[in-house]
Amino acid sequence: MRAQGTGTIRGRVVEAGSEVPLSPAQLTIPGTALGAVTDAGGHYVMVNVPAGPHTVRARMIGFAIAEQTVSVADGDTAHVDFALAFRPILLDEQIVTGTAGGATKRTLGNAITTINAADLREKVVNLNVAELLQAKAPGVTVLQSSGTPGAAGNIRVRGVNSLNAASLEPVIYVDGVRVNSSPGGTFRNNYQQPSQGMAVGGGQTASALDAINPDDIESVEVAKGPAAATLYGADAANGVIQIITKKGRAGDQKLQWDARVRLGQTAWGLDRRTSYTTCDAVRLADPATWPGCQGLAPGTMISATFLDDALRDGLLRNSSLSVRGGGRAYSFYAALDDDREEGVFTNSLDQRTGTRANFAFYPSDKVDFGVNLAYVRTKTAFPMTDNGPTVLDAAWDYEPGRAPQPGQPSSHPYGDPALFEQYDNRLEGDRVTLGTTLAYRPASWFRHRLTVGGDITAQQANRYVPPQGLFDPVSLGQMTQGAPRSDVYTLDYAGTIDHRLPFGRLPSTFSFGMQYTNKEYQNTIAQGTGFASTAVKNVASASTRSSWDEFAQVKSLGFFVQEQVAWRDRLYVTGAVREDNSSVFGSNINQLYYPKLSAAYVVSEERFLQRLTWLDNLKVRLAWGQAGNAPDPFAKDTTYQFVQTVDDVTGQVISALRLSTVGNPSLKPERGSEIEAGFDAALLGNRLGVELTYYDKTTKDALMRVPLIPSVVGGSGVTQLQNVGEINNKGIELSILGTPIRGRLVTWDARLGFSGNRNRLVHFGYSAPYISYGLTTQNQRTVAGYPLAGYWVHDPVPDGTGSYAAGPARFLGPSLPTREGSLSNSFTIVGKLQLYTLLDYKGG
Repeated sequence: MRAQGTGTIRGRVVEAGSEVPLSPAQLTIPGTALGAVTDAGGHYVMVNVPAGPHTVRARMIGFAIAEQTVSVADGDTAHVDFALAFRPILLDEQIVTGTAGGATKRTLGNAITTINAADLREKVVNLNVAELLQAKAPGVTVLQSSGTPGAAGNIRVRGVNSLNAASLEPVIYVDGVRVNSSPGGTFRNNYQQPSQGMAVGGGQTASALDAINPDDIESVEVAKGPAAATLYGADAANGVIQIITKKGRAGDQKLQWDARVRLGQTAWGLDRRTSYTTCDAVRLADPATWPGCQGLAPGTMISATFLDDALRDGLLRNSSLSVRGGGRAYSFYAALDDDREEGVFTNSLDQRTGTRANFAFYPSDKVDFGVNLAYVRTKTAFPMTDNGPTVLDAAWDYEPGRAPQPGQPSSHPYGDPALFEQYDNRLEGDRVTLGTTLAYRPASWFRHRLTVGGDITAQQANRYVPPQGLFDPVSLGQMTQGAPRSDVYTLDYAGTIDHRLPFGRLPSTFSFGMQYTNKEYQNTIAQGTGFASTAVKNVASASTRSSWDEFAQVKSLGFFVQEQVAWRDRLYVTGAVREDNSSVFGSNINQLYYPKLSAAYVVSEERFLQRLTWLDNLKVRLAWGQAGNAPDPFAKDTTYQFVQTVDDVTGQVISALRLSTVGNPSLKPERGSEIEAGFDAALLGNRLGVELTYYDKTTKDALMRVPLIPSVVGGSGVTQLQNVGEINNKGIELSILGTPIRGRLVTWDARLGFSGNRNRLVHFGYSAPYISYGLTTQNQRTVAGYPLAGYWVHDPVPDGTGSYAAGPARFLGPSLPTREGSLSNSFTIVGKLQLYTLLDYKGG
């Protein structure tokens, strides 16, 4: 008997309308291990295809799946070309965030926003993850704390949900592995000297997210609230962001290389103030204070521009190299990158050098195995530019010819530009993120997925304040050194069983699984104060020395079950519950349960709507769910602080312990409960896509610092965290995607986003008129019935004596935007030139 012959399938994949080549599109023959991946020109070749008829399937993110049937002759080559149609709303898109084991978008009753990072990379340069998220997902607010390179931004999803929980930001996962995403590591860049127990404060700090190279990201999925994030348990009330990095694709293909070099420059954009001094007789007679006037004639005017000695043109350099490839049983992606961004100040720098390697193996049609490994070295340096004496203060107060004033008191900046350059607040570190995922399908109806990984960071932090200026007591000079280390370990298992219900024979999917995370932070700090000159910086040479340790560890374990029932492949009802426990919770808390219920209905597939030719897809959705927000690791423990006091017997100043907070062993996570409703629609031949969502989210058991009776606890100002408050956020999110023009000469894609949020403190849960915040003025307050940390003012009113007094406090506005809008446009000209614009609006 003659063996069956083989042939080749060859072709090209382009975008329908514009005919722009698509890469990397994946070609497969369903039911076999045969496959191929397109190159940069959209071409593919599939070899050793058995002779006979076959169905070839082409797919790519953001485009409709297409299939063609072809007959392959022995020793011959068959040609199959595809023109994939762009879809603004893709119901068959695979989602992995907030689902038990991956699901198509059509089955989800909650909103999940997907950002195509790989596509954005071709249009605009994003230096960090915060820039990638900026104005890309309605309901996600990114507020940059500073324009200084490396400064951490704040990410909020659907408003502020807490006052005192451990985190206000969403949980971040990279390829299924939880990573450290909190700001920190550096000593905050403000007037306060670092001290024991000072975990927060004003000023710039670095972000752990900046260690992730945006060029390595394929897509980002955002689950915006408890209705979508229930399966993540007691940390997910603020939302979940899943970063999916680039990977190779199985199939016949060529190696694809990508090399890029980007150069830029940042310059000071405002006028520079020139200062003047008249060398009169008084100044000439005081050479110690005014050395710059000596030898000049009386009445001579001297001038100087302080900023000329403090500023520079900052350079931006970004270079990257990546390769992607694979075969029928494996695939890989590897990359190197080096980024350096200099600020306009000489001691301002953000630098990242890293590498990533993602490997996947497909030994059989039942087993997939993937390994993701990333290493990065970062260096960030901050100038003294906020919450303290700044360069702008100095430029305004600068007096040419005057000697620097040593030991200047509070609120007076340096008098010498050179001292600003000597200020050194930097963070250097190494970070390794490793994850492995095993998928096993013993039967067509039974699937397993196991992810194990870790995110390990070791850093060195230094904050040097030179003598002869700044705030007391560090006017004598101070060096603070730390060695922060943050480790996060993840174990995640999910199993899925497809079956039919005994009643009605409805198809159903039952899922179950568990998640274990172990987060650990530790730091050892040494501090020296008092240096004879700027030539000495080591702690051992300081006149006063101190040291302390910091440590926190949180272990959490959760289990979940989920059932999804389908009716006619258009109506999907999903119910789930997660059980959680954590080392943070008090000893009286054994189990915490977070339920979820959702429904999705693809109503456009009903016959009564199919006559509407302008309606391509319409899915309505409704979801309700709960998730938690845990307190700080030691919130259940009673804490003390060291204070200085005078010994009654000796009269000497001594250190003593003072009660700070009273622990609460019954403390539990805040519980976020959310209901959301909306629809996804594709219109006008898939030229227009609309996503609309309304949500109403309430945080119950909100953590409040309740003042305790002084006579009971033996002192004033002592508080205890209690689950007594309530906070509410409600709003809408709208996303409109359109393609007004799609042709060979010009393609115009547009995206309009809008979101509105109403944030309110429902009640404190204890007797309190308000909580005030502020450094020099208490101009922010949290008041029942108003937004958290809103801005309040006192208008001046006549006091009857011809003068003015402060009137009653008046609400001025919220601290976060209540309205946000964005409009992006992408123009592709003859398939080779791209123009991209983005308008971002925040207000309210």
